[in-house]
Amino acid sequence: MKKYFPFFILFVAMNLSAQDVYYTRGATLQLNGELNGQALQVKTNNLIIRLDYETAEAVMRLKVSDLKCEVDSLQKLLRQSNTEFIYEAKLSLDYISTEKHPPLEFTLEGWLMHNGLKTWVNGKGELHFNANSAEYTNLMGLTFNLNLGDLGVDPPWPGLAEDFEAVVVQALLQKDKN
Repeated sequence: MKKYFPFFILFVAMNLSAQDVYYTRGATLQLNGELNGQALQVKTNNLIIRLDYETAEAVMRLKVSDLKCEVDSLQKLLRQSNTEFIYEAKLSLDYISTEKHPPLEFTLEGWLMHNGLKTWVNGKGELHFNANSAEYTNLMGLTFNLNLGDLGVDPPWPGLAEDFEAVVVQALLQKDKN
């Protein structure tokens, strides 16, 4: 029995530390930019977000092939991409509150990584409490103003503007009260 005790402690510790970490596989990401001087929107509902409610740290994962747009030739290029972006960030909040609260504004910063490159990226966010839902308690919105050149990305299409806005929306789950 004594030889299994360390494994029991490890199992309990892993479950306790993971209980305030939530995953979302269906967060929404919209990229707003310009192509040949015209507005361009590129979207996905497949953004993966791992959010630790206790430390207010987040990891976001995006496969470029999950992005969708209305320009057929650009869509084909996106669909063929093997690139994945990973953003590891810390929110300026001490923790994510799932209790009733007024709207909260915060900043976040961290490393955006892809293809062996790392870029320090800052953004802004808002957290809105939702008392009318049994499934989630907050809506979190994030906004980033980005530049392809700063991220080490050559514009993949002629006429694509380098500056763009990234907007993320995620519903945050209610903590288990047990």
